Amino acid sequence: GNVGETKGSGDGTDDIEGNVAPREGANAMTGDGLGLGASTWDGAEVAVGAILFVWACIFSAPADEGIGEETMKSGRDKEKENDRCISSHMQTLHRRLLHALNLGTRHFDEKTNRSRWQCANIEVQKNVLRSTGAFLDSLSGDARAARHAVVKESVPDILGALLWILQCKSEALLSMASKVTVKLVSVLPIPLLQSQHMLDLVYCLSSLLSSHQVEVAIPCATALKLVISNLSATSEKEVMEALKETEASIQIVGNIKDFAEGAKKIEYFEEMTLLLSTILWRWPPSRFPICNDVILMKVLANIQSRTNSSIKLALLKLYTSLALCDSVARKLIEDGEVFPQMFVQAMGKSNPHAVRIEGFRLAQCLLRSQDNCLKVIGLCGEALVGAIICGMRETGLSSKKIGNNHGSLSAEACQLALITRWAGDHHTNFWKQGIDRVLLNLLIENIQDQLFEPVLSLEKQIYMAKEGLKSNYHLGLRSYLWDILGWLTIHCGENLNPYTHGNNPQQFSREVTNIRGQLVSKFQEICKSNSFSPGVRWYVSYILTYFRYYGFPNELAERIGKSLNKEEYSDMNLVIATGESLSVHIVILAVRCPSLLPPRLLPCRKNSKVITDKFVRESTREVRLSSYVDYEALVLLLEYVYLGCLHASEETARKLKILAKHCNLQPLFQMLHRQRPKWGTPFPSFNLTSSLDLAGSCYSDVILEAKSNELVGWACNICSVTVPHKHVHKVILQSGCDYLQGLFRSGMQESHSQVIKVDISWEALCKLVQWFYSDELPDPPSGCLWDNIDDEEKLFNLQPYVELYWLAEFWLLENIQESCWNVIMSCLDASWQLSIKIIKMAYNLSLWKLVDIAANLMAPSYCQLRDSGELEEFDDALVHLIYSASIQLNQERKKCFR
Repeated sequence: GNVGETKGSGDGTDDIEGNVAPREGANAMTGDGLGLGASTWDGAEVAVGAILFVWACIFSAPADEGIGEETMKSGRDKEKENDRCISSHMQTLHRRLLHALNLGTRHFDEKTNRSRWQCANIEVQKNVLRSTGAFLDSLSGDARAARHAVVKESVPDILGALLWILQCKSEALLSMASKVTVKLVSVLPIPLLQSQHMLDLVYCLSSLLSSHQVEVAIPCATALKLVISNLSATSEKEVMEALKETEASIQIVGNIKDFAEGAKKIEYFEEMTLLLSTILWRWPPSRFPICNDVILMKVLANIQSRTNSSIKLALLKLYTSLALCDSVARKLIEDGEVFPQMFVQAMGKSNPHAVRIEGFRLAQCLLRSQDNCLKVIGLCGEALVGAIICGMRETGLSSKKIGNNHGSLSAEACQLALITRWAGDHHTNFWKQGIDRVLLNLLIENIQDQLFEPVLSLEKQIYMAKEGLKSNYHLGLRSYLWDILGWLTIHCGENLNPYTHGNNPQQFSREVTNIRGQLVSKFQEICKSNSFSPGVRWYVSYILTYFRYYGFPNELAERIGKSLNKEEYSDMNLVIATGESLSVHIVILAVRCPSLLPPRLLPCRKNSKVITDKFVRESTREVRLSSYVDYEALVLLLEYVYLGCLHASEETARKLKILAKHCNLQPLFQMLHRQRPKWGTPFPSFNLTSSLDLAGSCYSDVILEAKSNELVGWACNICSVTVPHKHVHKVILQSGCDYLQGLFRSGMQESHSQVIKVDISWEALCKLVQWFYSDELPDPPSGCLWDNIDDEEKLFNLQPYVELYWLAEFWLLENIQESCWNVIMSCLDASWQLSIKIIKMAYNLSLWKLVDIAANLMAPSYCQLRDSGELEEFDDALVHLIYSASIQLNQERKKCFR
């Protein structure tokens, strides 16, 4: 029925007879305002009703307690407060809106189980749009009114009407309807719009982005941007799926390209670009494909030269969203000098405040990695530092005079100044441009006035600093300022070597002796762990030199070190002048210390044509060293080569310095001289993978052969065997695998075989060998790279880890097994569809733990998989396992709802 219809004026006011028109479904108020029924009652009924009502009000609450009175007051107060939220003008506009909506019809949709507003009359549609626009205008700026119950009840009808009008796509009304949609999503709180209607609106707006009417496309882009910006976490996934289905990103990219070719409004480019940046910000998988659009990137590069500030701002926001992906950030930096100069210029003082802010944010995303930072510094380092200093100085007047805009600008500049954490030429630029004065001004208020005083004593300076820091001046910037100061100090380049005086070095000798072993052990653990930064590990290695430990402990080195001074698998003896000899392995020396090898044995001197498929070793080679080589120093040098570190007295360390210098072992030479590490220098790694190349393979004594499969174009550069294989070394394999060590020592036929067949694919074999020679298992693609490959390629990347997980259990490789399990779980969590293929593979390999996990992941989709026929290829036992997991999942869900 019609809600809110009245006699007379039609706006809900009293009619000409003085009676208020009754509403359907609610008690209408009579002229006396008692709410006892319709206005058609006679006088006696009204009088009786009034007496009963007053009597009930008097006797329902005792006067001595007043509880009922308080309840009634609170109810009346709440009603009055709600009425105050909406003015009489708003109520009038709301009634007109309802009257306009009632001119349409409501059709029940069985699919969605909802009623949908419909009306084919253009005049009625126009009336609804005008009424909706006027009502929303009255709510604009009044947050309390926008949350009123009357507004909440009207939202579904308003959304339904807007959806119908937009879907009709009447060119005469599309522009008007899209503008009203912008008002709707900007005025009403987004939580009120979180419904299926809202999702339908996203579909509808997305389909209109490519409209030839600019007046339609612009507001549709604006409305979508507002919706996406304020999405809740629960509805984000559904909205993003809707944008993916409608190919919104592709449409927007096409619109941006059209803007470059045609003569469309600047506002068109601005809104499309801002919408695209909003989508990229909330939807990471879309960043990489957008950056790979060569034509789009060229269009954006051409637009960079435009001076319009709104275009600059939109462009910077788009680049910022793209640069959140590390791969994209690296690609943007590598494109040349123009792009770095563009964002550095955007941070300059000649630009509007909003442009400068976005310029700083873009720079922060681009310079997150050390490589990118150093490349930009090499191209425009001085200008970059100048822009940062200028931004930090924006707060140099007075804390009371600084507005929020200046405060945010200085915060962005300080955050960008954290590029001081990396060593480089920019540190010199920071000092030249007065970073010390800028930091002081930001830490202590009015420091400039105090510095004009006569020469201050140290005590006075300390007092001034303490008092200044107590004032909480620029408290929000403090964390940045202390970090910047710390990084500047670390990289200042001065050889500070402070000493403490007055302590007796023998006073705590007993306590130090007791904890010495624990301390050294802890430091060595830090050196071995990749979870610490290279700088920390360098300094810990530097500290260990004072305990007479020199070098860089490593897990792989510990394994390889077990072969030191053992004749097993050794192929060379080092003989000194006294006749003493040491058994070594050429492959290890070739990687770790090639200076100990004669030139004729160096891998780089070998001609690949000479290297044939000959695997039987020659007799052990003997190399005589110079009489100047000290035996004790040589033993320690080999200890470093095999173990990565050594322990030596001060006297022996002096002898070793000469040998380390001649062998060009620079990291060891630096530690022996206790040279303070330079921050930013890569930490020395123990990696033997270089021995797998053509030159190093000439010392191979065994082959690992993968499963026989056809690899197009595969060929070995060393031998003529066509099955995919790797030329490897027993000394390295047995150090990392007890199973292989037992096999080589067993004396059985397999121990003398030159080929070991491994029942895994070529891709899995490559990863296995990589772990043996580097103690690192290669990771599969991740992030946006993983999201942008299809399921078949994802399976191709994941399958080797499943094979290695199976092999690790057989070969007793616990570290590989754990690493592979973590990779498999992370991939399945990101792409559960892979479980359909992985569960069959795991079932065939008897990996029951993985079978259970995959079955649980498939359980929610059991019915769809069954109906689609995808389970027909599975064994009955496997289907039953998935079915059982589905039943268990349903039972757990029922328990949660009880």
